[in-house]
Amino acid sequence: MDSSTGAVTLSGTYDLDVVGTASVLTCIATVSDGELTDTSQLIVTINDVNDHIPSFAHASYTLYATIYGNVGDTIGSIAASDGDLGIYGAISYTLDQTSLNESYFGVTGTGNLYINRFLTSFGDGTYFSFSANVTDYGGLTDTADINVVVYATTTVPTTSTTERYATFFEYPPNIAWFTVFCMTAVTATAAFSYLAYAHGFLRQLTCEDLKSVFRVKKKRKIIKRRHRKKIRDVGHGLGELHGGVRFASTDITKHINTKI
Repeated sequence: MDSSTGAVTLSGTYDLDVVGTASVLTCIATVSDGELTDTSQLIVTINDVNDHIPSFAHASYTLYATIYGNVGDTIGSIAASDGDLGIYGAISYTLDQTSLNESYFGVTGTGNLYINRFLTSFGDGTYFSFSANVTDYGGLTDTADINVVVYATTTVPTTSTTERYATFFEYPPNIAWFTVFCMTAVTATAAFSYLAYAHGFLRQLTCEDLKSVFRVKKKRKIIKRRHRKKIRDVGHGLGELHGGVRFASTDITKHINTKI
């Protein structure tokens, strides 16, 4: 306060954006002529100003979204901050997707980016590029670049968020070069076969080498001869077995004339 005019001025920095700082100050003002004095209560109200600009944490963001995602699924956060407290610290978000022709993504009041339209029609590796804006209550704003990469999974997530990587043949680029590889292998095999036949390599291999490979050695058969056993105790009754021979009669001389 000026001692001559009584003008009240701000003598230092008073930041209402510091937590706990009061916006209303009360003090006692005194006036004196040297002999007599008088006092009055002075109430000073400090108005807040929008002295902070909202800002994103990064100049650009790269996020990923599955083609099987449902509308409303969150794919990442782009939350910004504002140094102002109170009404000027209130911020809102918008997305500029004019280059996409459709609003495939949306953003919540807390800065969460979510899927706004189904992405099933896009292939693996599809790239979306657009921008996001954050604005505070006083009109101050900041901008960030957003890049969303679409990837494919083999199963559609329902209530579970578990996913697995695509298999070899589910990734489109692999099918292309694998087809070229197969065609090259077939062509090379056909060319080799033709050259081998034209130069007589296969005929020579069939006539000479294959015979030696599939030749079967004959095994010698060994025949073992058994010595005949002598018959003993011949003629002791009808139907008796003697030395391995059964006789029909006890009188073997009537039927057998050959000496054993």
